[in-house]
Amino acid sequence: MFSDYTWSYKKEEVPDSIRIEHILKYGDISEIKNIINTAGRDICQKIWSDKIIPDVRFSRLNYFLARFIFNSSEDKDDIMRFLKNHKRRRFEKT
Repeated sequence: MFSDYTWSYKKEEVPDSIRIEHILKYGDISEIKNIINTAGRDICQKIWSDKIIPDVRFSRLNYFLARFIFNSSEDKDDIMRFLKNHKRRRFEKT
């Protein structure tokens, strides 16, 4: 039923930032590596720090991305400090 309902609608073009965010959140390792190679590490890291780190639902993912994808540190305490400090910055007034 839903496919019959939506097949005639033209899909909106999804912005790259949303695509990158969703791949970082839900993609597997090869998809994450591919988007970093395609879009660039700095852009992906900025989207991660601006959109994903502040979202408390993704605490485990943030740890994984910090340690294994963006190589923030190998020390758990350093990573947790980094994530905690970054979350706090989101709510500070500029």
